Amino acid sequence: MPHDGCYQLRVFDDYADGMCCLYGNGFYRLRIPGGSPILSGGAFGALEEQYFSVTTPITPTVNTATPASAASITPNPVPSGVPLSILWNGTPPDTYRWKVLSTDGRCIVEGMDDTIIERNELPAGYYILQLNYNERLQSLPFISY
Repeated sequence: MPHDGCYQLRVFDDYADGMCCLYGNGFYRLRIPGGSPILSGGAFGALEEQYFSVTTPITPTVNTATPASAASITPNPVPSGVPLSILWNGTPPDTYRWKVLSTDGRCIVEGMDDTIIERNELPAGYYILQLNYNERLQSLPFISY
């Protein structure tokens, strides 16, 4: 969180049973490094939304640098009807394959190189874009709405 201000944490659950209680002992917790939790939870349905504010910028305590050839998705989340694009940190690979997977691992659509989804017609939900390039496999989560 690079700036002070108000933020929203959204936690999605495909099976709509939350992270705890009926099928497990999971939870989530957001806290400032070395500090008390700002918010936490685990008992919810398909979606949990919590708002919080930050008064001073927070930097991560772990190295989050990505390799020079790593990719990202834009926009993310992606509205229906808007193209999904891959941004490369540095020179893009000469060739790559991609797949859009559902959270249960089913392949929704796949292609090669820049034939990435030109018009997002995915149902609202959480997906994973899997890139295969230069003998590397990279998974990029994204949300369609």
